[in-house]
Amino acid sequence: GDDRSGIQAISLAADQTRLILLGQATQIRMRSAAMADRIEAGTLVWLREPYAFLPWADRLAPTAAVAKLMQGKPYADDLHFLADGPKPAEFGITRFARTLPRDLSRAFIHVSKVETAPVQRWTDRDQAALGMSREDFIAAWGQAARAVASFGGDPSGLRWADNPDVRIITFRLVRQNIDAWLGSRREGLAHQELAAAVPETAAASSAHADRPV
Repeated sequence: GDDRSGIQAISLAADQTRLILLGQATQIRMRSAAMADRIEAGTLVWLREPYAFLPWADRLAPTAAVAKLMQGKPYADDLHFLADGPKPAEFGITRFARTLPRDLSRAFIHVSKVETAPVQRWTDRDQAALGMSREDFIAAWGQAARAVASFGGDPSGLRWADNPDVRIITFRLVRQNIDAWLGSRREGLAHQELAAAVPETAAASSAHADRPV
């Protein structure tokens, strides 16, 4: 939802996050809702994704766990993002994407275009931008609709067969924490034009030791 600095947030599934971070997806489709409707061309949106801490944090709220981690101990080994692969056995409970603290977010997107169209709209360009086949997208969309039902929501009108109108969001990826980027921009260290930011592969990003991962 709304955040400090006027930045928006978006919660994604692990598989979708993986495609985006690898530079294989430049489009997101979301049903119209409060979160989606606040996103428009020019919006900066930080990515929330499923994650897990080591078991010592299982009884702590995410923000409390982050506060403990920030006491001087590097936290990379205490945190696992599910987009990076199955959760290792030594990690604790899986946390929903919506609970990821902004301090731990490792990427954001710059929205270049927002359209409203039926979810079944499918062109070769759409397929390339979504980074998956039509069949895989239908399966993922159905899983999301079932998740709504599992939490007591009404999936009516959300199923692929219902062909609901969705917000189609086209974007560029920046593999950096949004607040770190804003801080470096204020200090004159970031590119003056966000258009200079281009998607990077995970391997390219890992070469930047100064970028949170």
